[in-house]
Amino acid sequence: MNCLKSICRTAFFISAISVCAQAGDYAIEGYWEGAVVREGAVRIIRIDIFKEGDALKAQIEMPDLITHGLRPSAVKVEASTISIRIPMVGEAVMKMNPATGEMTGAVGQGAQAVTINLKRAVKPVEAPIKKEEVQFTSGDITLSGTLVTPLVAGPHPVIVWIQGRGGRIREESARTRLLAQRGVASLIYDKRGSGKSTGDFRKATFDDLVSDAIAAVRFLSKRPDIDPRQIGLHGESAGGWIAPVVAVRSEISVAFIMTSAGPAENLYDQQVHAYQYYLKLSGIEFTPEELRLAEEHVRLRLRLAFKNEGREEFVASAEKVKNTRLAKFYLNTEAEDASDFDWLRRNDCDPAPALKKIKAPFLAFYGTRDYIVPAEENVRRLEGHLTQAGNRDFKIVVIRGGDHGLGFAQGNEGDKRWAWGRVSPEYVETMVEWLLRRVTVAKARQ
Repeated sequence: MNCLKSICRTAFFISAISVCAQAGDYAIEGYWEGAVVREGAVRIIRIDIFKEGDALKAQIEMPDLITHGLRPSAVKVEASTISIRIPMVGEAVMKMNPATGEMTGAVGQGAQAVTINLKRAVKPVEAPIKKEEVQFTSGDITLSGTLVTPLVAGPHPVIVWIQGRGGRIREESARTRLLAQRGVASLIYDKRGSGKSTGDFRKATFDDLVSDAIAAVRFLSKRPDIDPRQIGLHGESAGGWIAPVVAVRSEISVAFIMTSAGPAENLYDQQVHAYQYYLKLSGIEFTPEELRLAEEHVRLRLRLAFKNEGREEFVASAEKVKNTRLAKFYLNTEAEDASDFDWLRRNDCDPAPALKKIKAPFLAFYGTRDYIVPAEENVRRLEGHLTQAGNRDFKIVVIRGGDHGLGFAQGNEGDKRWAWGRVSPEYVETMVEWLLRRVTVAKARQ
């Protein structure tokens, strides 16, 4: 026991932490590495435990989820028991093993229990980066964000990250850190009406969101630490509709565009194809009659949404659907669909006119198991639009097995083996390699 107390006092374990939080006789503040395991499947986790005021917090990182913004979790300590909520896993309840200095425990119980093991480690040394809270205006809206930059003197190339559908706050992920460590800055911001940004995303139109992204480009172009000739865009999902329109409308030239599951077709066609591929990827063999009925129902739904026409026909179609195998896929009332209808009306768009003008380098990713933005429908259109634009520097990557988040779903695979969900490494590796071939990064002064 005295040996353990001695270890707690060393710089190796306390890493400049002035007060040791104890689990029994062992300090838990500091850096830990380990894994969660279910049915032989392993997910690596890295946990930095620190004090915030009087509370203990855990900043958790999972290399498999490099695009996810994982916010700090609360840490509970009672005697020798430590509890930490692991994002997308559950509440981990662990015991400190004084013989090994490790935390071991489980998430859940029974046959599908997840085991967890953490051991103290030396925190890896990483290239330092800078994070700055920033604000900029778009009309009468104030947008708040974080600018992540390399610590070396600029000016730097930068990516404006354009979010997908919904009111969302900025998500700082390992992806933006990785890019900053390689010389590329990132601006992430709370969508209007979310987080610290003003406005109301429930009333925002497609043009409003385009204007917000253009305002971000304009803001960055005036900063001395940013190279105004190297400002690019990354549009995720519905943000992929916005990015090419921003590039065309912005008075400041956009240096490159990247999209992740970004639609190359108009909103109406995307909605029709999303429903069709939802059925195709469901694993159910629908009859030709069921598929015909499904498409008819979807088109009636969209007619009601976009034009506020055909209410009686939509209701009659729903009556037909509710007694078929399609019911669990399509059977919503008009009242239940109201918020979706409102979003469709405010965001009706067609990216084709803008895409046919894009000559800047363009990188697009799609997944073969994405029913929301099906690769089969969008690759062909995007290639056609960019070719018509005379774009000689575009690349389209289709990730086999990738879903809408360009990852692989959690659960049983085809061979029934359990697998943790993860982001495709092909996405990040390709993006970084492609980008660094097209920008010039600042070098540290010797």
